[in-house]
Amino acid sequence: MRQIEDLYLRHGQELAAYAFRMTGDADAARDVVQEAFAALVARGDIVGLSRPRAWLYAVVRRQSLKTRRGRKAVCLAQDLVAPEQPQAEHEIEAMHRAILQLPAEMQEVLELRLRAELSYQEIADAIDVPVGTVRSRLHNAVQRLRAQLIVAQEKQS
Repeated sequence: MRQIEDLYLRHGQELAAYAFRMTGDADAARDVVQEAFAALVARGDIVGLSRPRAWLYAVVRRQSLKTRRGRKAVCLAQDLVAPEQPQAEHEIEAMHRAILQLPAEMQEVLELRLRAELSYQEIADAIDVPVGTVRSRLHNAVQRLRAQLIVAQEKQS
């Protein structure tokens, strides 16, 4: 039980933030995280889990998708910190728009990699796809973002 408590103390906040971005509702996000940890307790132990954090992300993701039902998710791009320099502010806004244009599955792997700092294997475990798919989605997302930002810079010039 102490291991589960440690997991909650280390990752509860980030899981709640992830659930909030998926559900768009703070109360639902808290409920989703509570359900994920309750499922972990119901397992009886975490010894059999090679990546408990990824397992928790998978449960939070599944529950968030069930809970979301018509609510708008909060995108990764929406809470990037705006810089103080006007030029950098324009670049951040261009990045926001570019991220919003990505397909949802690319946005999701970007979030799990950049915000949650999950490994490729942990992301694969969390969203139940092969590691190669995670690599492909991240690669394609970065390529699309680069292309969109180049176009945005050319329009600005």
